[in-house]
Amino acid sequence: MPVFISHRTADDDKAQIIANHLFNQHRIKCYLDHFDPHAYTTRRITDLLMKKIHDCTHLMALITDSTTGSWWVPFEIGVARESDRRISSFDKSTIKLPEYLTEWPVLNSQRDLDEFAELYHKDKTAKPIIEKYSSYQRTISTADEFHSQLKAKLRM
Repeated sequence: MPVFISHRTADDDKAQIIANHLFNQHRIKCYLDHFDPHAYTTRRITDLLMKKIHDCTHLMALITDSTTGSWWVPFEIGVARESDRRISSFDKSTIKLPEYLTEWPVLNSQRDLDEFAELYHKDKTAKPIIEKYSSYQRTISTADEFHSQLKAKLRM
C-alpha cells in the first residue's frame, strides 16, 4: 500500500524528492496529490483526499515553513489518525513544530527516510512490490508499534 505524502502545493518539489527516494531506493510507492484546487469543489477535494488516505497505510506529512499557511495538511493528519494509519512527519522547517506533531515520529534526513523504509517493509499492512522485500519478517501489527519502533530508531 502506498505512503500518502501530505504537503502544501508550494512544496511539490520537496515532496517529490521524498517520494522518489522511497521508490528508487526502497521500492515504496507514494501518493502525491496533484490537482488544481480551483478546478474542484471543496467537497470533491475532501472526498478525494479521504479516499486516498484510506487507500494508503502510512501518511508522511512534509512540514516546511510554508505549511503553517495550510489547512489541508492538518486535515489530512486528522483523517489519518482517525483511520489508524501510521503517521510520521518529515521536518524541513525552521520553526518549532507544534507539540501534537511530536506524538508521531519526526524525520529530518535521508537516513531517517531509510529507517522509515526498513520498518515499512516489516509492517504487516505494507505490500511489497518486488520480491526482495517479500522475505522481510512482518513483525509490526499496529500503528502504535510502528510509531514506537521508528521513534526508537530515530532516538526520539
